[in-house]
Amino acid sequence: RIGDDQCPTLFAQLPGRRARALAVQPSNHLRKLTLLILSLGTLGAAAGLFLDARPLITVNQDLNPAREMLRENRPEAAIASLSRLSESDHLAPAAEAQVHLLLAQAISQQQQNRPSQVPGALDRVIQETQVALAQAAKPTAEICRRLGATYQLLGRNSAAIAQYRQAIEMEPARA
Repeated sequence: RIGDDQCPTLFAQLPGRRARALAVQPSNHLRKLTLLILSLGTLGAAAGLFLDARPLITVNQDLNPAREMLRENRPEAAIASLSRLSESDHLAPAAEAQVHLLLAQAISQQQQNRPSQVPGALDRVIQETQVALAQAAKPTAEICRRLGATYQLLGRNSAAIAQYRQAIEMEPARA
């Protein structure tokens, strides 16, 4: 009888593929184990990306077209774009606040271009700004000036004065 330690060498000496395949090669097991671990790692990474599916487009990339429309004095197109964006459910509160601020700016610009054409637009500027501030948007002097001008157009002079004072406190150089 032949010993177990002599079998691989005997099978390797036999002619034909079948006989060579019967020879035990420990390096094959190591390669298979390595490939199994690599495959499981790749599967785990893919599952992690699937479960934590963040939008590939950032909010700033979504907002840039609306900003460009405002620079080109096209507030109606910006309002339409921002309204679609605000209706989507994938926005974080900080991003939603940016959308509401830009929407207030677009409506305000629309009112400057065509005064009193859209009923309730001034109230909507105030509403959108308040929603943005409630969602942790940082108040700026520009926001306070816009609110002040809107309150002034609505005849709410005491609220307008309060907003203008806040704007002066934030940016005394522009007073």
